[in-house]
Amino acid sequence: MMNAMNSKLRTALLTISREVFEPFLALKELVFPEPHRVTLLEKLALARKGAVEAHVADPITDAEVIGFIHELSEKMHLKTPKIVLYHSDTKQQAMHINNNTVALGYQKIANSTPDELRATIAHELAHQHDNSVSLAVSIGRVVLDWGAKIGCCLLAHHVLKPTDADPSMFDKIKQNAASIFAFVGAGPLTQIATEAPYAAFRRQQELNADATAGKVVGYDAMESVLEKKIARDQAETTEYPPTNRKKWVEHIEHYIRTHPSFETRIAALENLEEQAKHKAQR
Repeated sequence: MMNAMNSKLRTALLTISREVFEPFLALKELVFPEPHRVTLLEKLALARKGAVEAHVADPITDAEVIGFIHELSEKMHLKTPKIVLYHSDTKQQAMHINNNTVALGYQKIANSTPDELRATIAHELAHQHDNSVSLAVSIGRVVLDWGAKIGCCLLAHHVLKPTDADPSMFDKIKQNAASIFAFVGAGPLTQIATEAPYAAFRRQQELNADATAGKVVGYDAMESVLEKKIARDQAETTEYPPTNRKKWVEHIEHYIRTHPSFETRIAALENLEEQAKHKAQR
């Protein structure tokens, strides 16, 4: 009975997560008049059109993208996921939403070689293979964060509780203002405190996904994708030099970032590649 309830709860939460994420991902997609429903092939055609307009040689075809998804899903013994395509102006061009859905950016399809896109899809499917996106951990982090904020608010409210039987309006305002200040002031601190362990957990998941994907498409292919990202960042740094930033801001960002640096990921893949070579030589 309990297992059935847990299964239903998990299904409900995953459904909610899809309902929350998918509209967000579709915000910048081209709007087609209802009741026409945009198909995967139509969306891929838009991405391919973008590649042609950007003068990308030999843009990836619909069949290639769909073929990668089916091929890699089969190799990882996965049920073929739903693919959501979206437009984004950020560097986040691919993401694993949950165990049923993988999102790819139009630009990722338009600007990738077949091998690079195949490696990217493999990394996202590896998250599904490893069951690395833990809904329980994500929910727990949010609950802990908000619980700490509310706790600080209630503590301030209790400490400044008027002792008089008939408190003045000023005392009540002071008590409520302190509660609000405690809630707002605790926000950044509790977020950092809960985000740091969660981010460390996610960074390890990214390394695990790289390792799983590397076994399927080859470590060289994974390294090539990451090296291209490093080159892109270096080009952007040259074009738009970073502004002076406080050291403490950089330290905080280091602890709450959910992805390891590209250099760290490449080093981990090179280490795995060496281990595989030594194992093969035995």
